[in-house]
Amino acid sequence: MTNLAILLCVYSGDDVRFLTQCLESLEHQVGCRPDLYINIDGEIDERLGSLISSWGKRDWVYVKSRKVNLGLAASLNELIDLALENKRYEFLARMDSDDIAFSDRFLKQLEFFRENPEVDVLGGSCVEIDINNKPVMLKVMETDDAWLKKNLIRRTPFIHPTVMFRRRVFESGIRYRTDTHLSEDTFLWVDLARAGFYFANLTDLLIYYRVTNELFQRRSGWKKAVSEAKARIQSIKSQKGVSVVDVFWVFSYFLLRVSPQGVIRFMYRVFRGYTG
Repeated sequence: MTNLAILLCVYSGDDVRFLTQCLESLEHQVGCRPDLYINIDGEIDERLGSLISSWGKRDWVYVKSRKVNLGLAASLNELIDLALENKRYEFLARMDSDDIAFSDRFLKQLEFFRENPEVDVLGGSCVEIDINNKPVMLKVMETDDAWLKKNLIRRTPFIHPTVMFRRRVFESGIRYRTDTHLSEDTFLWVDLARAGFYFANLTDLLIYYRVTNELFQRRSGWKKAVSEAKARIQSIKSQKGVSVVDVFWVFSYFLLRVSPQGVIRFMYRVFRGYTG
């Protein structure tokens, strides 16, 4: 009987090929058999619906849906609440519909959790790939809790779809904020850090993380810039000894988010993990 639930949201416009590869990678995990919770957020086309319907027949896959699109934060919160109803789940993990999990991803994370009972939130590193599954670059994450929190203003502490949480994180009442614009993960890291939850990353590669034009579209725009700046300012307020450099980083991120996508793409290639 599994102690792990994977949380996955699906939307109109998701690529059937990418979702198929994602689901197959979850089915072929070694050393464990996680359960998968899928939330269909709004209307989807027939091909996506047919694919999810066929996978929903597996006894380890659970599907819920709604006709109205409410966004990632609300969808993940619904899945969290649903998973917490089942007392056997000790861990909840994230996955995105266009990424591919390494076959030993969850085994490695579960083993690390067993060996490090103080850790509450665990992410990992990734191989970035393009739409043709061609590797673009490696992204290796920092591992130390103190470093991740100290530099939260300057660098996102986790690659969101690699993250696994202990059950107690969400039993505390913390959820993804629904009043942000495409910054729900940034606000979550701030909230978890302020609540004293312990962070860690594996340097091991856990997923193939797909970099598409849509990724850069989500990372740009005025609303995204304002929302993310608010999260980073909240992080500054929660820390002692705020420096001019911290303020500079918040301002720099804001300018980057409102820049043309070509600039964002270039800066992402140059600084990689430093663009959030």
